[in-house]
Amino acid sequence: MNKESFLGYGSPQAIEATIRSNKDEHLEMFQEGLCKAIVCSDLFLEEVVSRMAKRPSGTKGGWQLVSDSRRGISCRSKVGFKHYLFEC
Repeated sequence: MNKESFLGYGSPQAIEATIRSNKDEHLEMFQEGLCKAIVCSDLFLEEVVSRMAKRPSGTKGGWQLVSDSRRGISCRSKVGFKHYLFEC
């Protein structure tokens, strides 16, 4: 198995370890599935998109912000946080 398999991480376990090590108090994965993710964040939209681009998604295209989600939805439990929808 070459290093290119599993999106350059080498194995599914390496992808999972990377995801777990990416804990961030300003960017919380509210919900994550195979093709969609909802992120809760208090960061500027550009920073949220940048951080999600670095997060493993399981596809070569990576996580992309859904265009209807650009304004975000206010979080009910965290003041100043918004939810954004991503897909891959």
